[in-house]
Amino acid sequence: MTRMRNRKIVSLLFLPLIALVLPSSSRAAISWKHLAPGLEEASYSTHDSQGSEVILQLYKIQLHQYRLKLVQAAEFMTDRIYAKDLVKRTGALLAMNASFFDPAFKPLGLIVNDGKTLNPLRPISWWAVFSLGKHGGPKIEKIRKFDANADVEMAVQAGPRLVEDGKPVPTKPNYSQKSFVAIMPTNEVILGATERGLLDSNELSRILADEIHVKQALNLDGGGSTQLYAKVSAYEKEILGFTPVANGIVVVPRK
Repeated sequence: MTRMRNRKIVSLLFLPLIALVLPSSSRAAISWKHLAPGLEEASYSTHDSQGSEVILQLYKIQLHQYRLKLVQAAEFMTDRIYAKDLVKRTGALLAMNASFFDPAFKPLGLIVNDGKTLNPLRPISWWAVFSLGKHGGPKIEKIRKFDANADVEMAVQAGPRLVEDGKPVPTKPNYSQKSFVAIMPTNEVILGATERGLLDSNELSRILADEIHVKQALNLDGGGSTQLYAKVSAYEKEILGFTPVANGIVVVPRK
């Protein structure tokens, strides 16, 4: 009886250790909230290296209902603009920061909008291109594979890649605010940004691949540039940026 009792005690002590070592399978699936036909919103909660909560704010977009456009601040006779102002000036439902830019707010890397190349491709190996074709689906490609043909309607260059073919892409550790674009297996596009806290790019890659199940993802300009504004009927959400940006991606209904 004593041996049996001791075995039970050891087993009870060992079970919590197993729970700590094994990955949790009880995490609730992301719950998407309908904002408008073809547009959904969700939040994902995680933690930074200090244990503080970080929220990933996500928007899933069906491309047969909406267009994604790359809008430059220069279109409004200025060199810099905030996401909220992009929504107000374009009539979009959603806007967020996009490509990198230099201290003078000159965009860095490829920008294509409405089929017109507004800024050239930049030969940096760890950058990639997110593009939408007039007839094809969304793509995230390495620059050596990107084909700037007449079918490309919209494109933006940034980096690094976060997810490739459903697998996380290892990157140098980088703790900062994040903004990103991703593609689902069913070809919906996800636009997302972190809110509160600093997140490592490798953890973001893991979450996007393993928890949100995207097939491709690309990091956009982050840090103080990270910002997002959405206004859909009574729904309103803003992630404030510390600085205005040179351009942004806007989501507008198809006519």
